[in-house]
Amino acid sequence: MGWVPTSVSTTGVLPSEPESIIRALEDEIVRLEKELQIKYPERSPSSIEPLDETLMTGEVILRPNCPGSKSDYDRVSLQLDDGRVWLLRRPNVLPSTDQKLYALLGKRITATGYIHGYCFMVTSALIRKPR
Repeated sequence: MGWVPTSVSTTGVLPSEPESIIRALEDEIVRLEKELQIKYPERSPSSIEPLDETLMTGEVILRPNCPGSKSDYDRVSLQLDDGRVWLLRRPNVLPSTDQKLYALLGKRITATGYIHGYCFMVTSALIRKPR
């Protein structure tokens, strides 16, 4: 036997009148929508903000990421003048295979991009003269 909504019948016997079937199915849809709303609440438009583009200047270094975990490998990072370090990524590019970022190792850059979690997503970079 096929799927039977729980509010229609638990015995598998469907109501014989089309109106009662439709009413039972509508009730089941409302119940499922409420259940989904609890599990996956909608984000309000005000909580979706555009990402602010920012500039960062520093030296591109190779630094271990998550030592001791399965994500443990050296990542291209940007060490700022104040000592903070951001993992560098380019949008839609796998970080472990990004040869353009690896080419910047040891160079001082000014990068334009946006912060996403603990990563700085680089949209453009300008190589600076060494200090």
